[in-house]
Amino acid sequence: MSRLKKLFLFLLVPLFFTACITDRLVIDGEMALYIQEMINEELVDKEYHLRGNSTSTLFNGGYLLEGEEYLYFVNKMEFEDGSTYGYLQRLHLSQRGVLIYDNDLLIDFNGELLGFWESNIIALEEGELLLLDLEEYTKKPLSEARVTRAHIFKDTLYYSNIDGDIYSLKPEGEELLVKGVGELLHVDTLYFYTLSNGTLEQIDREEAKVTLSLSGGVYEKATFGRESLLFLEDNCLKRQSYATGEIFMTVCDVNAYVHEGYTLVTASTDGGIYLSCLDGTAKDKLSDDLANS
Repeated sequence: MSRLKKLFLFLLVPLFFTACITDRLVIDGEMALYIQEMINEELVDKEYHLRGNSTSTLFNGGYLLEGEEYLYFVNKMEFEDGSTYGYLQRLHLSQRGVLIYDNDLLIDFNGELLGFWESNIIALEEGELLLLDLEEYTKKPLSEARVTRAHIFKDTLYYSNIDGDIYSLKPEGEELLVKGVGELLHVDTLYFYTLSNGTLEQIDREEAKVTLSLSGGVYEKATFGRESLLFLEDNCLKRQSYATGEIFMTVCDVNAYVHEGYTLVTASTDGGIYLSCLDGTAKDKLSDDLANS
């Protein structure tokens, strides 16, 4: 082979591989974006606007609820013996971010704010469903049931009792929907999501039949999307597919998280509150605060 041909091949081969690598980077970048969008669509709860308080707000304590004019919140005091005392307060939305504000103490209350019921609040305190009357500032029992979890969805209250039965509650009365399925973690238009003995079940609301069973996760603090769920285990936020049951790592060093719509907010174990997409991408630091819920 002539010296000229060798020189030509010497120059051509690197160019060939460079072109291949460049094309691959473009394809991989497009594929990564596609996968990111697909994961976010799997995890999104598109019915969040139909809920009272969100599932993630409730398992973080359920002590915040925003209305049209006021932010309602539960202020809890803890004593040396471990006991707590709480009371419901409200803050006008125009006062957010103000250092000096009106301090309205409304009702002694130490539980979860489930959502609004007309002009009042439905709440859960020590297993009892209550109506918090915002005109008379009183607490009124709504049911004799001992309740483990409760959610407001489409103007109906759904709850599970200590026997694992699921009920609905409307102004016209209570109705038993499913018996003995466990703790009600989440509800949407089509399904109930329940937890019993470590197994998560998806139950068809119309037929009252189990359509899916999952295990391997810590589901007490799970949020539910269209095709996947998120749960927090050992300070790592993990994603699990309904279809395959596979578990994937999303974000680590997480103390707590909330999920609404396409938005994920995480509190870091090292301090800092972050806003991101549901798959943990596009992460932006909101605050240096150290938060546990």
